[in-house]
Amino acid sequence: MVSLYTRYYQEVKSIEQSQQTLATRTVGKINQLLTPAQMRRNAVRTC
Repeated sequence: MVSLYTRYYQEVKSIEQSQQTLATRTVGKINQLLTPAQMRRNAVRTC
């Protein structure tokens, strides 16, 4: 019973970690896409 719970807990933890890395990667991609657009917008605003 304990080993089953431990295995389940480890599985959930690994899934959570993989989701976190996926989320961080997605946020990083979004930031990469946004940064040039924001720089262009700021350049237009300053001119």
